[in-house]
Amino acid sequence: MMVKKNPSPYDRYIPKSDCKERSLGTGDTFHTVTMMQSWVTAYSNHVKRLAPILKKSTLPATIASIHHFLHSNIAYKADGALQVIKSPACAWATRNTPSSDCKTFSVFASCLLSQMGVPHAIRQVRQPSFHPEKWTHVYVVVPVDQNDRDITGYYYVLDGTVSNNSEVYFLEKKDEFMKLNHIGLAGTDSSSGNTNEETIEEVAEKIQDSAWYNRTFGAVFANGWDFSCFGSSLSPAEAKSNHEIDMPFILENSGIKNNPSVANINKYMLDLDIYILAMQVLQRDKFVECTRDGGQLAEQLLIAFKKVMLGAIGGTLAGQGKELVETGTRQVPGEHRLKNKSGQGGGTFRLDETIIAKVYAIRNFSDPAPRPITTPRPTTTSMPTTPTRPTTSTTPPTKPKPTPPTKPRPSTPSKPTNQGPKPNPPQKAGVGKVVGGLLIAGVAYAAYKSQKNKK
Repeated sequence: MMVKKNPSPYDRYIPKSDCKERSLGTGDTFHTVTMMQSWVTAYSNHVKRLAPILKKSTLPATIASIHHFLHSNIAYKADGALQVIKSPACAWATRNTPSSDCKTFSVFASCLLSQMGVPHAIRQVRQPSFHPEKWTHVYVVVPVDQNDRDITGYYYVLDGTVSNNSEVYFLEKKDEFMKLNHIGLAGTDSSSGNTNEETIEEVAEKIQDSAWYNRTFGAVFANGWDFSCFGSSLSPAEAKSNHEIDMPFILENSGIKNNPSVANINKYMLDLDIYILAMQVLQRDKFVECTRDGGQLAEQLLIAFKKVMLGAIGGTLAGQGKELVETGTRQVPGEHRLKNKSGQGGGTFRLDETIIAKVYAIRNFSDPAPRPITTPRPTTTSMPTTPTRPTTSTTPPTKPKPTPPTKPRPSTPSKPTNQGPKPNPPQKAGVGKVVGGLLIAGVAYAAYKSQKNKK
């Protein structure tokens, strides 16, 4: 299933998926939850690079961060007759189309928590306000006491299908605790491909490895170049050799390996643009065909290498909880000077033409999510966010309350703060309350009708 989607800064951290259907077998609701657990075990590695970005310094802040990411970026749709569970990669690929139900949101959240090593459970419930005879909703709960595997005490709710991340009232619940030691053993979808970006340091080490070089840029070399031509300023063979010599030299001089600052990154990208311009000049009509071919090969190599380095910069910044974002372009006037190690132009490129260079900035992932996608939320009773409460009580019965963590609830739930949500007290099944409420309501209504008839 191919879905057109808007680009997101998070794309680089989640594998691609074609959402190929896989049979999950048949069974009841408990079979579905069992399959959800299997799905988490099999596909939590889809978010192994996203999890460090969303993890915060405290548990409640981490839960708020995950909820904000899920609710802001993935479109929700209540499940129908066909039970569908998506892997995180598939949910991300279809995020703009309302097609992910509470099971998929729970799987995504569980995968993230599993990669973070946070104990949690998948909870399914029967709700008093919607088909109370059926198990109609599922979400994730995280015990405040991380050793409380039965969740008998306070806990946090993680439900990306609702904006306020609050727990629904339920008549009955079933918790399936995730076994973290089983997580991350399965591979990704065969359609996902390799999305692991190397860091600047890794590329700096590999760039002088001819096997890595030929493997990375093999597609450029396979374009039918004549590496045997001669009598030119720059033959394709010389262009290839010069590129292998100059790229490590320019990278080392840029300073981004030790200090990937905004200034160093923009200077390094401009240096590559200057090199590209120098190769474009060699493709002009005044040069012989062999030289033009050499310049064209060098330009294609530089463009491909620039993409590799942008990915490496992104990989390095991701380890620091940051990302590289493009903010626009700028005109850089002539008199460009760029030293090279291969000896071209006497060891320095000298160009007097204006360059249109992209401008980059660094964003912290602790900031609000970039350009979140606004997605519709259901207004029907198929997945109520505020279930009907018994008329005899405005609050659900609770056990004696232990002292909860003194972390305040975020002032704006859709934009998490460092504090995160307050934990929920244990919630008991409410069958008696519901029945009692209905009886009292019925008696009151009968008395009202009798009094009205007397009048």
